[in-house]
Amino acid sequence: MSTKKFEQYGKYLLLERVAMGGMAELFLARSVGGPIGVSKFVALKRILPQYSDNRDFIEMFIEEAKLNVNLSHSNIVSIYEFGVERGQSYIIMEYVNGRNLRQCLNKLKKEGRRYFSVDQIVYMIKELSSGLDHAHRCLNKANGKPLNIIHRDISPQNTMLSFDGEIKLIDFGIAKAENEAEKTQAGTLKGKYSYMSPEQVTGKKFDTRTDIFSLGIVFWELLANDRLFTSNNEMNTLKKIREAVVPPIEKLNPNVDKKLAAIVNKSLAKDPDLRYQSASDFYRDLNKYLNTNFPEFSSQDFSVFVKSLYASEIMEHRKKLIDYSKVNPQAHFSNDEQTVTMPNPLLPGENGTQLGEVSESSFNFKSITINEPRFKNRQRPSKPAPTPAPAQRRRAPFMLLLIGILALGLGFLFYPEYQGLDLGKNGMASESDRTLDPIVDTKFIVITSDPPGANITINSKNTGKTTPARVEVHPFEEFELSLRKDGYLEYQISTDAMEKSSFSGTLQKAAIGYLDINVEPADAIVFINGVRLKEKLPIRKYRVPSSIPITIKAVNPISKKSNQTTIKLKSQDHFKINLSPK
Repeated sequence: MSTKKFEQYGKYLLLERVAMGGMAELFLARSVGGPIGVSKFVALKRILPQYSDNRDFIEMFIEEAKLNVNLSHSNIVSIYEFGVERGQSYIIMEYVNGRNLRQCLNKLKKEGRRYFSVDQIVYMIKELSSGLDHAHRCLNKANGKPLNIIHRDISPQNTMLSFDGEIKLIDFGIAKAENEAEKTQAGTLKGKYSYMSPEQVTGKKFDTRTDIFSLGIVFWELLANDRLFTSNNEMNTLKKIREAVVPPIEKLNPNVDKKLAAIVNKSLAKDPDLRYQSASDFYRDLNKYLNTNFPEFSSQDFSVFVKSLYASEIMEHRKKLIDYSKVNPQAHFSNDEQTVTMPNPLLPGENGTQLGEVSESSFNFKSITINEPRFKNRQRPSKPAPTPAPAQRRRAPFMLLLIGILALGLGFLFYPEYQGLDLGKNGMASESDRTLDPIVDTKFIVITSDPPGANITINSKNTGKTTPARVEVHPFEEFELSLRKDGYLEYQISTDAMEKSSFSGTLQKAAIGYLDINVEPADAIVFINGVRLKEKLPIRKYRVPSSIPITIKAVNPISKKSNQTTIKLKSQDHFKINLSPK
């Protein structure tokens, strides 16, 4: 271990990379502080270098930190610090020595061991509901106002089981407040499809009760030892969630009695009004059931179970941490480190050119603080300004009002949202343009994808942007979102921006071919595998699944005669079809 070189990253040693996603990476790190060498192990999450200059993603990263820093609960992974080092934003989090619930389930299955018992399952869901209740009721530490946090991604992947038997909720990266370690499955919209609520997938307004439904799905799956809402493709999965048909859990697991089944069913009620109205209510029923039916259960017993499951891994990891703790930080840290001042992409500069600056050292905090921008050609007065005379004080309000009116007028002329309006002879906008209100009718939503680089189309209009990007939408209307990237299936969904400030979709690797379809007459009706196409003829580069038979049929709308052919393409094949139903 002594010959291994570790990366120095600010005041941290990056010991090993434990996970890597599309835009960020996660490290086991060790902090070093003080002359006596006090240190501890932490998890360091940082933006990948190629995204360090992406304004939208940095905003999302900071919002995640701002949100998490308000949370302090034993069932939620803590956030300690946010910072910027070498132009890369990072978050310092509590290091949980354990595995996520999905990994535990996979290990149990691989080893052929029995699955979690009913009392263990009730205990885990009870602990998660306690953490959720804290997040839902959390207050903003800066002003004392409720944050109304909605996690929106409750799943086994985001549930950590420490080797000591602790249950912790992780990844509030896509959480919503009113003001991505394991890769998610294909087709995610602010969470994993198979763990979303009916109101979430239909684009309706939702609240904290959506998290209760998602936790109910995890509950049902643990008891049934099976998946609840899953199918062969995303659309069928969405359909199952919208219908919310839940098989009786007591029939799948004979150890589940009627009282426990009632708790499960209440958490999975399709109508949010029939569901648990708060996570605390959910916790109360689970706690009562656990104490009544399993009075001898203890968290220590659960810890023993987890330790027995990962006995060899725990010993190996313990030895590794001991070795890491012996690393001499002086071999990796210089004694003359300097604080670097770097541009802060989140602070607007004068005329949109000069960015504000922020010191990296100002990010060691328990609440995020960003230095105010310092613009060029702006000097501080060397001495206090003289006190204005009485007559000057009387004129001041009038002058401020006059300056405000002039600034407002110039703002309307030069503000980008109003450029290009048709101004009449009197300099006023036309009647049709007066209805435009950039403050009321405009909202920006951050759109990301895995992998990045997908073309973004809103309501069939190409935005000219690729993910990750910040796009403008109407906040009160549904819109059609499409993500396209070569070699991947097109990702489409109808949603609205009322409840969203960001959106994430995972693109599925395409096994497709392309068709050019020419038909005479040009007004013929074209069907592919029985589905009528709405596209106008001729059709170019129409995507179809590869390796399966595709029947293309054209019908003459006047004579009703038809002509068809069947082909089977290989992946990425490009084939031309000519039909003539005369």
